[in-house]
Amino acid sequence: MALIPRERQVHVRLFIGRPDGETWVDVAPWLARVTVERGDVTNVGVGGNDGVVQMLRFDLHNDGTMMPTWRDSLARDASFVVGDAGDVVGDKGDSASKLINLLFGAQHRYERDSFSPHDKNSAWNLDANGEYVPLLWPYREVVLAVALTPKGQQPTVNDWTFLFEGFLGENIGVRQNGSIISVQAKSKAKLLQDTLIETEQEYGSNDEDVSIESVMQAIIDNNLGPGVVSLYCPVPSQAYVRPYVVKDKTVWDALQELAGKVGWFLGDRWDPQTKQHRLTFMEPPIDKNASTADFSFSWTSDFYIQELDHTDRHYRNAIIVEYWDEELGRENTVEVSQELEPGMVRRAAKFGLGKTDLIRTEAEAIRFAKAALHDLSDDTTLSRVTMPLFPQLDTFHGVVISNPRVASEDLFFGVDTVRHTLDFASEKFTTEFVGSGKVVGGREKWRRMQTRPGLHEPTKPEDIGGGGIALPAPKNVNVRSVMGG
Repeated sequence: MALIPRERQVHVRLFIGRPDGETWVDVAPWLARVTVERGDVTNVGVGGNDGVVQMLRFDLHNDGTMMPTWRDSLARDASFVVGDAGDVVGDKGDSASKLINLLFGAQHRYERDSFSPHDKNSAWNLDANGEYVPLLWPYREVVLAVALTPKGQQPTVNDWTFLFEGFLGENIGVRQNGSIISVQAKSKAKLLQDTLIETEQEYGSNDEDVSIESVMQAIIDNNLGPGVVSLYCPVPSQAYVRPYVVKDKTVWDALQELAGKVGWFLGDRWDPQTKQHRLTFMEPPIDKNASTADFSFSWTSDFYIQELDHTDRHYRNAIIVEYWDEELGRENTVEVSQELEPGMVRRAAKFGLGKTDLIRTEAEAIRFAKAALHDLSDDTTLSRVTMPLFPQLDTFHGVVISNPRVASEDLFFGVDTVRHTLDFASEKFTTEFVGSGKVVGGREKWRRMQTRPGLHEPTKPEDIGGGGIALPAPKNVNVRSVMGG
Protein backbone atom coordinates (compact mmCIF):
# COMPACT_ATOMS: atom_id res chain seq x y z
CA MET A 1 0.00 0.00 0.00
CA ALA A 2 1.37 3.42 -0.99
CA LEU A 3 2.31 5.64 1.90
CA ILE A 4 2.19 8.79 -0.25
CA PRO A 5 -1.00 9.32 -2.35
CA ARG A 6 -0.49 10.03 -6.04
CA GLU A 7 -3.18 12.75 -6.11
CA ARG A 8 -2.95 15.45 -3.45
CA GLN A 9 -2.82 19.20 -2.98
CA VAL A 10 -0.08 21.14 -1.18
CA HIS A 11 -1.10 24.15 0.94
CA VAL A 12 1.51 26.56 2.29
CA ARG A 13 1.58 29.39 4.82
CA LEU A 14 4.68 31.48 5.53
CA PHE A 15 4.11 33.87 8.40
CA ILE A 16 6.39 36.79 9.31
CA GLY A 17 5.86 38.37 12.73
CA ARG A 18 5.58 42.10 13.22
CA PRO A 19 7.69 43.51 16.09
CA ASP A 20 4.55 44.03 18.21
CA GLY A 21 4.63 40.28 18.89
CA GLU A 22 0.98 39.88 17.93
CA THR A 23 0.59 40.67 14.22
CA TRP A 24 1.48 38.03 11.62
CA VAL A 25 1.70 38.53 7.86
CA ASP A 26 1.28 35.60 5.45
CA VAL A 27 3.59 36.09 2.44
CA ALA A 28 2.98 32.64 0.93
CA PRO A 29 1.17 34.04 -2.18
CA TRP A 30 4.45 35.68 -3.25
CA LEU A 31 6.70 32.64 -2.67
CA ALA A 32 8.91 31.53 -5.56
CA ARG A 33 10.81 28.84 -3.63
CA VAL A 34 11.32 27.72 -0.04
CA THR A 35 13.74 25.18 1.45
CA VAL A 36 13.96 23.78 4.97
CA GLU A 37 17.11 21.98 6.12
CA ARG A 38 16.53 19.98 9.28
CA GLY A 39 20.20 19.73 10.18
CA ASP A 40 22.88 17.04 9.95
CA VAL A 41 23.04 14.91 13.07
CA THR A 42 26.20 13.08 11.93
CA ASN A 43 28.26 16.26 11.99
CA VAL A 44 27.34 17.64 15.38
CA GLY A 45 29.48 20.47 16.72
CA VAL A 46 29.44 23.95 18.14
CA GLY A 47 29.67 27.45 16.78
CA GLY A 48 27.72 29.61 14.38
CA ASN A 49 27.59 26.98 11.62
CA ASP A 50 26.52 24.10 13.82
CA GLY A 51 25.22 21.27 11.68
CA VAL A 52 22.26 20.50 13.95
CA VAL A 53 20.75 23.97 13.57
CA GLN A 54 17.75 24.08 11.24
CA MET A 55 17.82 26.56 8.36
CA LEU A 56 15.10 28.17 6.24
CA ARG A 57 15.70 29.77 2.85
CA PHE A 58 13.01 31.39 0.74
CA ASP A 59 12.62 33.66 -2.29
CA LEU A 60 9.76 36.14 -2.66
CA HIS A 61 8.51 37.75 -5.85
CA ASN A 62 8.20 41.47 -5.25
CA ASP A 63 4.60 42.64 -5.05
CA GLY A 64 3.52 43.96 -8.49
CA THR A 65 5.36 46.11 -11.05
CA MET A 66 6.71 49.63 -10.72
CA MET A 67 3.83 52.08 -11.20
CA PRO A 68 3.81 55.91 -11.48
CA THR A 69 2.49 57.55 -8.31
CA TRP A 70 1.87 61.10 -7.04
CA ARG A 71 1.42 62.65 -3.65
CA ASP A 72 -1.87 61.95 -1.91
CA SER A 73 -3.69 65.08 -3.18
CA LEU A 74 -3.37 66.91 -6.51
CA ALA A 75 -5.47 70.00 -7.32
CA ARG A 76 -5.63 73.06 -9.60
CA ASP A 77 -7.89 76.07 -9.70
CA ALA A 78 -10.81 75.47 -12.10
CA SER A 79 -9.72 78.43 -14.26
CA PHE A 80 -6.19 77.11 -14.76
CA VAL A 81 -5.28 76.56 -18.42
CA VAL A 82 -2.47 74.30 -19.64
CA GLY A 83 -0.86 75.87 -22.73
CA ASP A 84 -3.01 76.58 -25.79
CA ALA A 85 -4.68 74.59 -28.54
CA GLY A 86 -1.46 74.41 -30.57
CA ASP A 87 0.71 72.84 -27.88
CA VAL A 88 1.70 69.18 -28.23
CA VAL A 89 1.55 67.40 -24.91
CA GLY A 90 3.29 64.25 -26.08
CA ASP A 91 3.15 61.42 -28.60
CA LYS A 92 1.47 58.04 -28.70
CA GLY A 93 4.44 56.45 -26.94
CA ASP A 94 3.96 58.55 -23.79
CA SER A 95 1.89 57.33 -20.89
CA ALA A 96 -0.92 59.29 -19.28
CA SER A 97 1.42 60.18 -16.44
CA LYS A 98 3.01 62.93 -18.56
CA LEU A 99 -0.38 64.58 -19.08
CA ILE A 100 -1.20 64.34 -15.37
CA ASN A 101 2.13 65.98 -14.55
CA LEU A 102 1.26 68.93 -16.88
CA LEU A 103 -2.31 69.29 -15.62
CA PHE A 104 -1.33 69.48 -11.98
CA GLY A 105 2.22 70.80 -12.13
CA ALA A 106 3.52 67.69 -10.40
CA GLN A 107 6.17 65.08 -11.05
CA HIS A 108 5.38 61.39 -10.64
CA ARG A 109 7.65 58.79 -9.13
CA TYR A 110 7.71 55.01 -9.54
CA GLU A 111 6.73 52.84 -6.60
CA ARG A 112 5.32 49.46 -5.70
CA ASP A 113 4.62 47.50 -2.52
CA SER A 114 8.10 46.03 -2.33
CA PHE A 115 9.37 43.49 0.19
CA SER A 116 12.78 45.18 0.08
CA PRO A 117 13.46 46.25 3.68
CA HIS A 118 14.97 49.50 2.36
CA ASP A 119 11.80 50.62 0.56
CA LYS A 120 10.35 53.14 3.00
CA ASN A 121 7.32 53.81 0.80
CA SER A 122 6.12 50.19 0.58
CA ALA A 123 2.95 49.30 2.44
CA TRP A 124 4.68 46.12 3.63
CA ASN A 125 7.16 48.26 5.56
CA LEU A 126 4.70 50.66 7.19
CA ASP A 127 2.87 50.07 10.45
CA ALA A 128 -0.72 51.05 11.25
CA ASN A 129 0.41 54.63 11.91
CA GLY A 130 2.29 54.90 8.62
CA GLU A 131 5.68 54.68 10.34
CA TYR A 132 8.56 52.86 8.65
CA VAL A 133 8.89 49.41 10.25
CA PRO A 134 10.30 46.91 7.69
CA LEU A 135 8.62 43.53 7.54
CA LEU A 136 11.79 41.60 6.65
CA TRP A 137 14.34 42.48 9.31
CA PRO A 138 16.67 40.66 11.72
CA TYR A 139 14.94 38.85 14.59
CA ARG A 140 11.50 38.97 13.02
CA GLU A 141 9.84 35.65 13.84
CA VAL A 142 9.09 33.34 10.91
CA VAL A 143 6.90 30.24 10.75
CA LEU A 144 6.45 27.87 7.79
CA ALA A 145 3.45 25.53 7.76
CA VAL A 146 2.30 23.05 5.11
CA ALA A 147 -0.78 20.87 4.72
CA LEU A 148 -1.47 18.01 2.31
CA THR A 149 -5.06 17.22 1.30
CA PRO A 150 -6.91 15.46 -1.52
CA LYS A 151 -7.28 17.73 -4.54
CA GLY A 152 -9.96 20.37 -4.12
CA GLN A 153 -10.22 19.89 -0.36
CA GLN A 154 -9.31 22.68 2.05
CA PRO A 155 -7.15 21.77 5.06
CA THR A 156 -8.47 21.62 8.60
CA VAL A 157 -6.55 22.82 11.63
CA ASN A 158 -5.23 19.30 12.23
CA ASP A 159 -3.89 18.97 8.67
CA TRP A 160 -1.15 21.58 9.15
CA THR A 161 2.46 20.61 9.87
CA PHE A 162 4.89 23.27 11.08
CA LEU A 163 8.12 22.67 9.22
CA PHE A 164 10.05 25.59 10.68
CA GLU A 165 9.97 28.17 13.46
CA GLY A 166 12.76 30.66 13.95
CA PHE A 167 14.14 34.12 13.29
CA LEU A 168 15.23 36.14 10.27
CA GLY A 169 18.62 37.78 10.14
CA GLU A 170 21.14 35.44 8.52
CA ASN A 171 20.65 37.21 5.20
CA ILE A 172 18.02 39.40 3.51
CA GLY A 173 19.03 40.12 -0.08
CA VAL A 174 17.51 42.04 -2.98
CA ARG A 175 18.16 40.11 -6.20
CA GLN A 176 17.55 40.43 -9.96
CA ASN A 177 17.13 44.22 -9.96
CA GLY A 178 14.63 44.03 -7.14
CA SER A 179 12.34 41.41 -8.61
CA ILE A 180 13.31 38.76 -6.02
CA ILE A 181 13.96 39.03 -2.29
CA SER A 182 16.07 36.13 -0.94
CA VAL A 183 15.94 35.44 2.78
CA GLN A 184 17.76 33.06 5.13
CA ALA A 185 16.66 32.30 8.67
CA LYS A 186 17.75 30.10 11.56
CA SER A 187 15.74 28.12 14.07
CA LYS A 188 15.21 29.41 17.60
CA ALA A 189 18.78 28.34 18.36
CA LYS A 190 19.78 31.66 16.77
CA LEU A 191 19.02 33.48 20.02
CA LEU A 192 21.44 31.19 21.87
CA GLN A 193 24.13 31.46 19.21
CA ASP A 194 23.97 35.25 19.15
CA THR A 195 24.17 35.76 22.93
CA LEU A 196 27.65 36.01 24.46
CA ILE A 197 28.27 35.10 28.10
CA GLU A 198 30.13 38.27 29.03
CA THR A 199 30.76 37.74 32.76
CA GLU A 200 32.18 34.71 34.53
CA GLN A 201 29.47 32.34 35.78
CA GLU A 202 29.86 29.15 37.81
CA TYR A 203 27.45 26.22 37.84
CA GLY A 204 27.35 22.70 39.28
CA SER A 205 28.50 21.39 42.64
CA ASN A 206 30.74 18.83 44.32
CA ASP A 207 28.38 18.50 47.28
CA GLU A 208 25.05 17.81 45.62
CA ASP A 209 23.71 16.38 42.38
CA VAL A 210 23.05 19.17 39.88
CA SER A 211 21.74 17.74 36.62
CA ILE A 212 23.07 18.82 33.26
CA GLU A 213 19.62 19.91 32.11
CA SER A 214 19.12 22.16 35.15
CA VAL A 215 22.52 23.79 34.52
CA MET A 216 21.57 24.33 30.87
CA GLN A 217 18.32 26.05 31.85
CA ALA A 218 20.16 28.21 34.39
CA ILE A 219 22.68 29.33 31.73
CA ILE A 220 19.81 30.24 29.40
CA ASP A 221 17.87 32.13 32.07
CA ASN A 222 20.93 34.02 33.34
CA ASN A 223 21.83 35.29 29.89
CA LEU A 224 18.57 35.58 27.93
CA GLY A 225 16.17 36.09 30.84
CA PRO A 226 13.75 33.70 32.55
CA GLY A 227 11.04 32.32 30.30
CA VAL A 228 12.60 33.41 27.00
CA VAL A 229 13.71 29.88 26.01
CA SER A 230 12.64 26.76 27.90
CA LEU A 231 14.67 23.58 27.60
CA TYR A 232 12.72 20.38 26.98
CA CYS A 233 14.27 17.17 28.30
CA PRO A 234 11.89 14.24 27.65
CA VAL A 235 13.85 11.85 29.88
CA PRO A 236 16.17 12.92 32.73
CA SER A 237 19.82 12.59 31.77
CA GLN A 238 20.88 11.27 35.20
CA ALA A 239 24.17 13.05 34.56
CA TYR A 240 25.47 15.69 36.92
CA VAL A 241 27.81 18.66 36.71
CA ARG A 242 30.70 19.36 39.02
CA PRO A 243 31.82 23.00 39.38
CA TYR A 244 31.81 24.40 35.87
CA VAL A 245 32.85 27.94 34.91
CA VAL A 246 31.77 29.65 31.69
CA LYS A 247 32.76 33.02 30.23
CA ASP A 248 33.49 34.60 26.85
CA LYS A 249 31.55 32.05 24.83
CA THR A 250 28.06 32.00 23.41
CA VAL A 251 25.19 30.42 25.29
CA TRP A 252 24.92 27.88 22.48
CA ASP A 253 28.56 26.81 22.83
CA ALA A 254 28.23 26.48 26.60
CA LEU A 255 25.16 24.28 26.23
CA GLN A 256 26.81 22.11 23.57
CA GLU A 257 29.80 21.57 25.85
CA LEU A 258 27.46 20.10 28.44
CA ALA A 259 25.57 18.04 25.88
CA GLY A 260 28.91 16.59 24.76
CA LYS A 261 29.56 15.38 28.29
CA VAL A 262 26.89 12.70 27.94
CA GLY A 263 26.78 12.55 24.16
CA TRP A 264 23.18 13.68 23.85
CA PHE A 265 21.56 15.74 21.11
CA LEU A 266 20.73 19.39 21.73
CA GLY A 267 18.72 21.29 19.14
CA ASP A 268 15.26 22.40 18.02
CA ARG A 269 12.81 19.55 17.42
CA TRP A 270 9.08 19.27 16.82
CA ASP A 271 7.14 18.12 19.88
CA PRO A 272 3.88 16.45 18.77
CA GLN A 273 2.40 16.72 22.26
CA THR A 274 2.57 20.51 22.52
CA LYS A 275 2.57 20.97 18.71
CA GLN A 276 5.55 23.33 18.68
CA HIS A 277 9.27 23.35 18.03
CA ARG A 278 11.20 23.19 21.30
CA LEU A 279 14.84 23.36 22.30
CA THR A 280 15.31 19.67 23.05
CA PHE A 281 17.97 17.82 25.02
CA MET A 282 17.64 14.10 24.31
CA GLU A 283 19.48 10.83 23.93
CA PRO A 284 19.66 9.79 20.27
CA PRO A 285 17.32 6.81 19.66
CA ILE A 286 20.13 4.49 18.62
CA ASP A 287 18.16 1.30 19.29
CA LYS A 288 15.76 1.75 16.38
CA ASN A 289 15.69 -1.05 13.84
CA ALA A 290 13.49 -2.40 11.07
CA SER A 291 10.85 -3.65 13.54
CA THR A 292 10.58 -0.26 15.24
CA ALA A 293 11.01 1.97 12.16
CA ASP A 294 8.87 5.09 11.88
CA PHE A 295 8.09 4.70 8.16
CA SER A 296 8.28 2.15 5.35
CA PHE A 297 8.74 3.39 1.78
CA SER A 298 8.04 1.35 -1.36
CA TRP A 299 9.86 1.77 -4.66
CA THR A 300 6.57 1.50 -6.57
CA SER A 301 5.08 4.76 -5.30
CA ASP A 302 6.81 6.49 -2.41
CA PHE A 303 10.03 7.92 -3.88
CA TYR A 304 11.56 9.02 -7.17
CA ILE A 305 15.26 8.21 -6.78
CA GLN A 306 17.35 6.11 -4.40
CA GLU A 307 21.14 6.09 -4.53
CA LEU A 308 23.21 3.71 -2.44
CA ASP A 309 26.85 3.87 -1.34
CA HIS A 310 28.84 1.50 0.84
CA THR A 311 31.93 2.93 2.53
CA ASP A 312 34.40 1.97 5.22
CA ARG A 313 35.73 5.52 5.49
CA HIS A 314 34.31 5.87 9.01
CA TYR A 315 34.86 2.28 10.10
CA ARG A 316 36.78 1.69 13.34
CA ASN A 317 36.61 -1.43 15.48
CA ALA A 318 38.81 -0.32 18.39
CA ILE A 319 38.68 2.94 20.35
CA ILE A 320 41.55 4.13 22.57
CA VAL A 321 40.96 7.04 24.93
CA GLU A 322 43.76 8.83 26.76
CA TYR A 323 42.51 11.14 29.52
CA TRP A 324 43.56 12.69 32.82
CA ASP A 325 42.23 10.65 35.74
CA GLU A 326 41.58 12.92 38.69
CA GLU A 327 41.36 9.99 41.11
CA LEU A 328 44.77 8.67 40.08
CA GLY A 329 46.29 12.08 39.54
CA ARG A 330 47.84 11.02 36.25
CA GLU A 331 47.09 10.11 32.65
CA ASN A 332 45.17 6.91 32.11
CA THR A 333 44.15 4.97 29.01
CA VAL A 334 41.08 2.85 28.32
CA GLU A 335 40.22 0.82 25.25
CA VAL A 336 37.02 -0.67 23.92
CA SER A 337 36.98 -2.94 20.89
CA GLN A 338 34.79 -5.21 18.83
CA GLU A 339 35.56 -8.77 17.82
CA LEU A 340 36.79 -8.90 14.25
CA GLU A 341 34.60 -10.45 11.64
CA PRO A 342 36.25 -12.81 9.12
CA GLY A 343 38.29 -10.87 6.59
CA MET A 344 38.36 -7.64 8.62
CA VAL A 345 41.51 -6.02 10.05
CA ARG A 346 41.97 -4.05 13.23
CA ARG A 347 41.30 -0.35 12.63
CA ALA A 348 41.77 1.72 15.75
CA ALA A 349 40.94 5.34 16.55
CA LYS A 350 42.74 7.16 19.33
CA PHE A 351 41.39 10.16 21.27
CA GLY A 352 43.81 12.20 23.37
CA LEU A 353 41.60 14.22 25.71
CA GLY A 354 44.24 15.75 27.96
CA LYS A 355 43.27 17.51 31.17
CA THR A 356 39.71 18.24 30.13
CA ASP A 357 37.37 19.11 33.00
CA LEU A 358 34.58 16.98 31.55
CA ILE A 359 36.11 13.49 31.19
CA ARG A 360 37.93 12.88 34.46
CA THR A 361 37.17 9.32 35.56
CA GLU A 362 37.63 5.86 34.08
CA ALA A 363 33.86 5.32 33.93
CA GLU A 364 33.37 8.53 31.95
CA ALA A 365 36.21 7.65 29.59
CA ILE A 366 34.74 4.20 28.95
CA ARG A 367 31.30 5.68 28.21
CA PHE A 368 32.96 8.11 25.83
CA ALA A 369 34.80 5.27 24.07
CA LYS A 370 31.64 3.17 23.78
CA ALA A 371 29.82 6.08 22.21
CA ALA A 372 32.50 6.44 19.54
CA LEU A 373 32.55 2.68 18.93
CA HIS A 374 28.79 2.56 18.43
CA ASP A 375 28.88 5.25 15.75
CA LEU A 376 32.00 3.97 13.97
CA SER A 377 31.94 0.18 14.31
CA ASP A 378 29.89 -0.68 11.21
CA ASP A 379 30.74 -0.44 7.54
CA THR A 380 28.37 2.31 6.56
CA THR A 381 25.68 1.95 3.93
CA LEU A 382 24.53 5.42 2.91
CA SER A 383 21.34 6.02 0.97
CA ARG A 384 20.22 9.25 -0.71
CA VAL A 385 16.52 9.38 -1.46
CA THR A 386 14.41 11.96 -3.31
CA MET A 387 10.67 11.64 -2.82
CA PRO A 388 7.44 13.65 -2.99
CA LEU A 389 7.09 16.16 -0.16
CA PHE A 390 6.80 14.23 3.10
CA PRO A 391 6.76 16.83 5.89
CA GLN A 392 6.53 14.22 8.65
CA LEU A 393 10.11 13.04 8.06
CA ASP A 394 12.80 14.29 10.45
CA THR A 395 16.32 13.44 11.60
CA PHE A 396 16.64 10.42 13.92
CA HIS A 397 13.67 8.75 12.24
CA GLY A 398 14.11 5.13 11.23
CA VAL A 399 12.88 4.11 7.78
CA VAL A 400 12.63 0.84 5.88
CA ILE A 401 13.04 1.03 2.10
CA SER A 402 11.84 -1.66 -0.27
CA ASN A 403 13.61 -1.30 -3.62
CA PRO A 404 14.59 -4.47 -5.50
CA ARG A 405 16.36 -2.29 -8.06
CA VAL A 406 19.22 -1.68 -5.59
CA ALA A 407 18.92 -4.44 -2.96
CA SER A 408 17.35 -7.89 -2.80
CA GLU A 409 16.04 -7.29 0.73
CA ASP A 410 14.37 -4.40 2.49
CA LEU A 411 16.98 -2.12 4.08
CA PHE A 412 16.78 -0.09 7.31
CA PHE A 413 18.22 3.43 7.54
CA GLY A 414 18.54 5.97 10.29
CA VAL A 415 17.80 9.44 8.90
CA ASP A 416 20.86 11.71 9.18
CA THR A 417 19.81 14.76 7.14
CA VAL A 418 16.52 16.04 5.71
CA ARG A 419 15.75 18.79 3.20
CA HIS A 420 12.21 19.84 2.21
CA THR A 421 11.93 21.95 -0.97
CA LEU A 422 8.88 23.67 -2.44
CA ASP A 423 9.55 25.16 -5.89
CA PHE A 424 6.47 27.04 -7.07
CA ALA A 425 7.87 27.87 -10.53
CA SER A 426 8.26 24.20 -11.47
CA GLU A 427 5.50 23.05 -9.09
CA LYS A 428 7.88 20.44 -7.68
CA PHE A 429 7.54 19.76 -3.96
CA THR A 430 10.10 17.26 -2.71
CA THR A 431 11.79 15.79 0.34
CA GLU A 432 15.40 14.61 0.19
CA PHE A 433 17.12 12.67 2.92
CA VAL A 434 20.37 10.86 3.60
CA GLY A 435 20.25 7.81 5.83
CA SER A 436 22.85 5.39 7.17
CA GLY A 437 22.58 1.79 8.30
CA LYS A 438 21.63 2.73 11.86
CA VAL A 439 20.63 5.73 13.92
CA VAL A 440 23.76 7.50 15.15
CA GLY A 441 24.40 10.41 17.45
CA GLY A 442 27.39 11.71 15.51
CA ARG A 443 29.85 10.22 13.04
CA GLU A 444 31.85 12.95 11.35
CA LYS A 445 32.67 14.54 14.68
CA TRP A 446 34.55 11.43 15.82
CA ARG A 447 36.71 11.58 12.70
CA ARG A 448 37.60 15.21 13.46
CA MET A 449 38.52 14.37 17.06
CA GLN A 450 40.89 11.51 16.33
CA THR A 451 44.54 11.91 17.27
CA ARG A 452 46.63 11.51 14.13
CA PRO A 453 50.37 12.15 13.67
CA GLY A 454 51.19 15.44 12.01
CA LEU A 455 47.81 17.04 12.73
CA HIS A 456 46.94 19.77 15.17
CA GLU A 457 45.77 18.98 18.70
CA PRO A 458 42.48 17.05 18.50
CA THR A 459 39.18 18.68 19.31
CA LYS A 460 38.28 18.31 22.95
CA PRO A 461 34.99 16.66 23.89
CA GLU A 462 33.63 19.89 25.39
CA ASP A 463 33.98 21.44 21.94
CA ILE A 464 31.47 19.06 20.36
CA GLY A 465 27.95 17.79 20.94
CA GLY A 466 26.09 14.63 19.98
CA GLY A 467 27.32 11.07 20.11
CA GLY A 468 25.99 8.82 22.84
CA ILE A 469 28.20 8.40 25.91
CA ALA A 470 25.45 7.00 28.16
CA LEU A 471 24.81 4.02 25.87
CA PRO A 472 24.48 0.27 26.23
CA ALA A 473 27.64 -1.47 25.12
CA PRO A 474 27.65 -2.67 21.49
CA LYS A 475 27.66 -6.43 21.01
CA ASN A 476 30.99 -8.24 21.42
CA VAL A 477 32.69 -5.23 22.99
CA ASN A 478 35.88 -5.75 24.93
CA VAL A 479 36.91 -3.17 27.54
CA ARG A 480 40.32 -2.80 29.11
CA SER A 481 42.11 -0.13 31.13
CA VAL A 482 45.80 0.58 30.74
CA MET A 483 47.54 2.58 33.44
CA GLY A 484 49.45 5.49 32.01
CA GLY A 485 52.42 7.40 33.34
